[in-house]
Amino acid sequence: MKKSRIVSLVMVVTTVFSTATPVFANDLVTSNYDYSVMPISEVYEDRGPILISPRPATQEIKVLLNDEEIDFTDENGNKVTPQLINDRTMVPMRKIFEVFDAEIDWDGATETVTATTEEKVLKLQINNEKAIVIEGEEIEEITLDSVPVVIDGRTLVPVRFISETLGLKVGWDEATQTVIIIDPSFVLDVIKEDAPIFYELITSDYETPKTSETKMTLNGNVNYTNAEEKSSNTNIKLALTGTSKLNQDAVSVDIDSKVTGKGILYDAIKEEGFEKVTLSAIFDMKNFAYYMKSSLLEEEIGKKWIKETLADVEEIEAVIDMEALETAEEVELEDLVNVLFDYVEIDKNTYAGTKLLTKILCQFVNDDHFTVSGRTTKTYTYEITASDINEIFKNIGIGAVLPEEVIKEAKLKFTMKFKNNMNTEASATFEGEFEYMEEKLDVNFSTKATLTSTNKTVTIKMPAEKDISKR
Repeated sequence: MKKSRIVSLVMVVTTVFSTATPVFANDLVTSNYDYSVMPISEVYEDRGPILISPRPATQEIKVLLNDEEIDFTDENGNKVTPQLINDRTMVPMRKIFEVFDAEIDWDGATETVTATTEEKVLKLQINNEKAIVIEGEEIEEITLDSVPVVIDGRTLVPVRFISETLGLKVGWDEATQTVIIIDPSFVLDVIKEDAPIFYELITSDYETPKTSETKMTLNGNVNYTNAEEKSSNTNIKLALTGTSKLNQDAVSVDIDSKVTGKGILYDAIKEEGFEKVTLSAIFDMKNFAYYMKSSLLEEEIGKKWIKETLADVEEIEAVIDMEALETAEEVELEDLVNVLFDYVEIDKNTYAGTKLLTKILCQFVNDDHFTVSGRTTKTYTYEITASDINEIFKNIGIGAVLPEEVIKEAKLKFTMKFKNNMNTEASATFEGEFEYMEEKLDVNFSTKATLTSTNKTVTIKMPAEKDISKR
């Protein structure tokens, strides 16, 4: 699978479409079940017999990969049926590895199979509870719940272990005796097909600078009129400038904002002291602490900093591999998608539901809304209006979700520019016109962030202890 740096990701993939389903449920014991036990001599010492779990004699175990049943018919046309052994579904070794695009090497002398994919090597041995997983220079030994066995001359391996080791998700449907395997990468396949420009953006290998300085601006205008209560009419203009700095230890932001205008709302803003605001913030990534100083706090603590520790550092480091985070050069987009599936109970509806939701979301970022231009400097532009949003929801059978009688016009535009393989500028604009009875509201905002320095020495000075409020 291709590695890529995530430069933009607006992706929320499936939190529903699954119901609570038992995973590899306990055996059901009725008169309709067949029982068989392999002799201990054919298994391995000190572990007891292989227990082939009871199941309805007329109901075979099925294995689905992304909603398609895997056919375990061998090269001679004989169908090999998956079996429940020690409460784990066991499947024909060669077929399952072929389905997962793994190259297979069989050592008959040691009864060991080696399966090789682009990223991993798996080693399993008949009747051995220890499996070896090799990824790069890392070698891990894993204890199996159910060991590989030979039954009727065929090698069976645990499908859950194989699938999950290769990054797939596994579930079990008790009612239909079906193993459900999902390869989360299908989500990216859907995006690639339905929204190719967006897919290009989120999978392009753009560089993220280790240090940088960025200039930020925001300008906005809000104009409110009321034909019946003209005294409440207001016009406000907002102007904001700021800079941000990034190095390997910290992030800092400094902002100055100013509000001008007239009317009742402007008077209230001025009275509360929001007419001119300064804000400085520093996030100490090594110690998980942040500092903040603002003109809004000067009456209370003067020109001092507030310091807050986010949590106990040792507890955070126990959850997050800080060394890996600090040395990471790039992010696997596929891994991010995989994480989303970790919060989903995999069942027979998961694949279809996730695919449907992904296709719906793609309608918001497809090529009707995303465009790209340029070669040396590449510019991605995203545009969507309230009418577009309503049209999308109408197409999927929901109907308009934004009140057309109130929203006369609303348009969002977002632009990202890339030069020298780096995101050098991002900008966004919003224009909206709203009416309700005698009231009218016009809103316009534009913001831009421009990279002014990259991969140079950037110093972020932490506040001295004497400058921190003791409140």
